[in-house]
Amino acid sequence: MSKYWIKIGVVVILFLGIAIFIAGMLVSANTFRPALESQISQALGRQFTLGNLSFSLFTGSLVAKNVEIAEDPAFGTAPFLQAKSLRIGVKLEPLIFDRKLIVTSFKAAEPSIRLLRSPAGTWNFASIGHGGSSPDSSGPPSAQQESAFPDLTVGEIKITGGTATVSTGAGNPMVYSNLALA
Repeated sequence: MSKYWIKIGVVVILFLGIAIFIAGMLVSANTFRPALESQISQALGRQFTLGNLSFSLFTGSLVAKNVEIAEDPAFGTAPFLQAKSLRIGVKLEPLIFDRKLIVTSFKAAEPSIRLLRSPAGTWNFASIGHGGSSPDSSGPPSAQQESAFPDLTVGEIKITGGTATVSTGAGNPMVYSNLALA
């Protein structure tokens, strides 16, 4: 009698595993790209773009290729950050069953980051999260700008194999490679 229940348990577990796998295959990750780009762009105050998105059921994440965060216009047009790939951790149950995207982590592989300081002493990253205001503008962002940001909370940000180019305006830029942030 106990072998009978073990067989039923194994069959149920296999059936559930196959059902979850098929549900994962039905998730079209690229349908979430416009919403992700819009929410993150709004939160950063800069244009955020993703390349092709794919879904990885086993890692519980969306994988984006060719990621870019635009530079503050006061510092030029070259991207502030570029990454070959970005693994976006998501909660699986809401994604698969409700098509709702809840981001839990960002893991960037081999990003290239440009850190620039203006002659006035402000850095190009100073305007991130401030609605794209110029780094040389005075005062904090207005209440209207702050309330426009989406409720985006990320539990973990991780960088592996990163490169940072730091330019203070005096002399040649310094390049730091193989950076990691966990």
